[in-house]
Amino acid sequence: MNQRFRLIDDDVFINCTNAILTRYKAAKGVLNVIITDDDEKAYTDCQRRLYFVWVQYIANYHGNDKETQHRMLKRQFLAKILCRKNADLIYMFETVKNCEKHMGVTEYNNFALQVASLLSITKTTKEEMSEYLNDIEIFYYSKGVSLPVPSDLSWVKLQ
Repeated sequence: MNQRFRLIDDDVFINCTNAILTRYKAAKGVLNVIITDDDEKAYTDCQRRLYFVWVQYIANYHGNDKETQHRMLKRQFLAKILCRKNADLIYMFETVKNCEKHMGVTEYNNFALQVASLLSITKTTKEEMSEYLNDIEIFYYSKGVSLPVPSDLSWVKLQ
């Protein structure tokens, strides 16, 4: 598993060096460490890490498995964000919505979740991922659920 750290304070620096040391010992002396300045890829990778912390938390909250919850969040929040830059997606989701009148509720929801699984957060920009995270956080905050933000990812929410 790859890890990324943004060194914003001494606590994160200590966590980073401890992680490097632990992985170095486990790898028996072979470990690649890459140090970079801020770039969009590093930022979006950290956004995705935060997102999957939230996916697991929300899945536990609702009693879902992680993959189902991931699809549900993409269907509920990511679809509208991605439709703004891709007209083909608008047509696809309109077609899916038209299928609703021909299916039962459960069958339609399963179908819509399968279609949502085709969406990928790996193709989102930093701004789209920020909007996605904000939409999820606001939705759950309005329901009285505070989503956890690990200390090494707290800077992601500050941007």
